[in-house]
Amino acid sequence: RLQRKFTKLASKIGNRRQLMNRIGIQILNQVGENFKQEGNDGEKWPALSPFTLARRRNKDKSTVKILQDTGELRRSFARKYTNDEIRIGTQKNYAPPHEFGEGLPQRKMLPSQKLGLEIAISVAEHYILQARKQSFGGSGGLA
Repeated sequence: RLQRKFTKLASKIGNRRQLMNRIGIQILNQVGENFKQEGNDGEKWPALSPFTLARRRNKDKSTVKILQDTGELRRSFARKYTNDEIRIGTQKNYAPPHEFGEGLPQRKMLPSQKLGLEIAISVAEHYILQARKQSFGGSGGLA
């Protein structure tokens, strides 16, 4: 009976696509939070230049959000995942210059590697605990 429970647990953990999907969702949530906060890891993005402000579609200066004139860039971030990896990104060609500060002020939209790893570990721990509870019932104990 115990062997069956371990086999069930191993099969849940063995197929990591669902885990990678959950990690991707949480990282995308962090990207959204970075846009909302107009910054990353506690650092605010550099302010928009007067030139950029003049070109904005939304001319109401009180509601100007950095990198969010149309919202297209924010909405373009997506995840791709397999059993072994997760990729978060956008196909917008103007994103990398902002992310890496190539000819523009750097405005990191993706979470730092450290924060991404913290998110992944937190999600994985929760996922394994859930799988253990489903396999062994109750509190996830072996008894």
